[in-house]
Amino acid sequence: MLRTENTSGPDHDSRRQLDAETGVTLVHVAQRWVRPPASWASLVLCCGLIACGGKSEPEFPDLPPQREEAPDDDWDTGESNSQYESLASKKKKKAKPRVVEEDSEKVPTKCSSQPGSVCVPAGKWVRRLCADVYPGVALFMFQSGTPWQRMYLTRETDAVNASGGATIGGTLEFDEEVLVLRHRGAGDDDIQIGSGGGSYDALRWNGSCVSLEGEELTSRHPPKAKASPIDWRYIGDDMESALRKDSTVNDTYIARKRECKGATMGAVSKKCEVLDKKLSAVTVEFVRGASNLPQPKEQP
Repeated sequence: MLRTENTSGPDHDSRRQLDAETGVTLVHVAQRWVRPPASWASLVLCCGLIACGGKSEPEFPDLPPQREEAPDDDWDTGESNSQYESLASKKKKKAKPRVVEEDSEKVPTKCSSQPGSVCVPAGKWVRRLCADVYPGVALFMFQSGTPWQRMYLTRETDAVNASGGATIGGTLEFDEEVLVLRHRGAGDDDIQIGSGGGSYDALRWNGSCVSLEGEELTSRHPPKAKASPIDWRYIGDDMESALRKDSTVNDTYIARKRECKGATMGAVSKKCEVLDKKLSAVTVEFVRGASNLPQPKEQP
């Protein structure tokens, strides 16, 4: 038995009937009686969607406009755009190649191949040289024809070896001649000459190393360059024999030996002191013109 209920209204045009035998409510839609879905809510939702029929896409709240930037292919490479240069690239530019110090078994006769505008000996060899005093080595290096840079004192200054090695104390005289061994610049490993700053390690005629500031040296040759006193006791037998081949040096050597009677310290005659200075002076004069002095036996 069917019981009919009219549900027509302004928003509906349908009828419902109750089947007394089954207890199921049938809905009359479009000239047909149909079984409604299990949930009337589902039916209402379906009808609502069909009735609305207009907007099928959900509305979303307005989002803030997105900022657009022009693409930059170089932002992470640091190759073409300096504004985005990477840190690694900057470090690579600042990095300097590792410099390996050269060494020499004998007294060098050629310039080191390390970068620099001035000819200097091998670095490791200089380190050993400046650890002690080598008068024979100094005479060999000061002889004529060697490539080393000669420089001259612009003032009197105390003899100090900043390398920590031995030195002969006292004072370097104005216009004293030295050989440049190496230069310590402010953050620069290149050898530089002049008053542009930094300090120098230099070799004196007496075989000792000294450390000097840039303003204490000049490459301008003075009218008469001076030399530190040379102690013949430590130049070595081989160097002594080579020097005494010169008649002036030999005559002065014999005269000094007779006057000083072998004394090297303590009370000596005035004439002994004069001959001692003369022997040093004639030795310097001879060495400056010599070019065939032997390699000294005592090496750094």
